[in-house]
Amino acid sequence: MDNLQRSIRTVRLGYGANCSSLGSVVDVLFATAAVGTALMAAVAASLRSGTHTHRSESWGAWVRIDDPPALVALDHEGTRSLHLACSEAPQTSAPLEVHLAVTARCPVGCPTCYLDATPNGFAPSFAALLDRLDRIAQARVFTVAFGGGEPLTRDDLPLLAEHAHALGLVAVMTTSGYGLTRARAVSLTPFAQVNVTLDGTLSSEQALRTLVDAGVRTGANVVLTRHAWQVLEHLTARAKELGACEVQLLRYKAAGRGAVHNAEMRLLHAQVAELPETLRELSMRFVSPSFRLRIDCALVPFVDVALAPGALRKFGILGCEAGKALAAVDVLGRQIPCSVPDPECFKA
Repeated sequence: MDNLQRSIRTVRLGYGANCSSLGSVVDVLFATAAVGTALMAAVAASLRSGTHTHRSESWGAWVRIDDPPALVALDHEGTRSLHLACSEAPQTSAPLEVHLAVTARCPVGCPTCYLDATPNGFAPSFAALLDRLDRIAQARVFTVAFGGGEPLTRDDLPLLAEHAHALGLVAVMTTSGYGLTRARAVSLTPFAQVNVTLDGTLSSEQALRTLVDAGVRTGANVVLTRHAWQVLEHLTARAKELGACEVQLLRYKAAGRGAVHNAEMRLLHAQVAELPETLRELSMRFVSPSFRLRIDCALVPFVDVALAPGALRKFGILGCEAGKALAAVDVLGRQIPCSVPDPECFKA
């Protein structure tokens, strides 16, 4: 290991449109030591060769690289070796990623929706969202994740993404894919990545394929319900076949409509106990240089027990990120710790 690799304190991989984008590397940790070593070498090589966006911290700097997509925490020695300008005042309070709710509208009515989005939900104005993006950029955040409701109910998504890009933000998005057309998919190329909720239906598969064919970097989200658990291997295989760059596994959230259906949809205790070995098997079978398997931070407690002490820390996986590396802005413009809200925050 060279000096630069020794200066890397944390690696948070990916562009993913969920809190898993803040560092889930379960596929690396469940693979082999050689895979992890190769990854760290690739990160160091990218740091040496690229033009970086970085943010000073009291301990060094966060640095964004694009190949592989990652945020890298470097100590002072590492920042000096790369000749990064770190004269600005250290900032340690700003999150790395902000989830921006661009609408509370959604025509789908999924029973797993933790926001209880409806066809008549509130949608902020274009000007209001521009202002919120400006404020997010001023806080020196790296990634903004567009969500809803269903973002595709807005016609101005490309303009919002372009504005985010002009501000130096990496824009990503999560969608059900409802009503997605080829022309609409092409318009989403300003996004660094778009994730489609894959539920085994033909419509979700068609949306994923349409985005891939339009040249959009596309991932698949799978909400881990009892039913999804039974077909998880199939869903992972289909996502890879359709051209997705990753599958992100999301814990079922008992909020919104999700609270109503929690008792019959959340994972059984036996399924939770099987999760680490299931991730290991899926990683060994499907993961490749072009395809990743990820989890959201809400699943970390179920996985950490199966790994060596400290294994997750090197890759910035510390459990729930709400209010720390992650923050959210709801449809009314209020800053909240996470896009999964406390029900109290929606009361007038």
